[in-house]
Amino acid sequence: MDNWDEKKLEEVVNKKCGEAEKKKPKTQIVCKYFLDAIENNQYGWFCICPGGGDNCMYRHALPSGFVLKKDKKKEEKQDEISLEDLIEKERAALGPNVTKITSECFIAWKRRKRQEKIDKTEQDMERWKADFKAGKALVISGREVFEF
Repeated sequence: MDNWDEKKLEEVVNKKCGEAEKKKPKTQIVCKYFLDAIENNQYGWFCICPGGGDNCMYRHALPSGFVLKKDKKKEEKQDEISLEDLIEKERAALGPNVTKITSECFIAWKRRKRQEKIDKTEQDMERWKADFKAGKALVISGREVFEF
């Protein structure tokens, strides 16, 4: 049933609800149980309508041009752009001076940042030592004493 097109589905429904169904006076309202069965791939030769079985007064046929919810979801997925295309679109919006990130570029940046952090801590340590020797550091925590 998954690979049936609309014509095949209409053919099966017409066979299931043949001439006897056409003779019954019915409303133009489509049976909600029928729609649920179609959406959940449960409608078939042995399907019985819980709304009255063969005596259900509602139509057991899809209106022309009706699109199932599961088909709408498939169409929406086709309309969505891929993640790669979205990234490229956003990168193009940033301007021409954007560097593409590669593993080599990232590793070089990471090393540079680590070195900057080490240099900053060394400068802070030398500044603390100079302040301590000059007597400017009035309050020193136990951790700072241990680090000296």
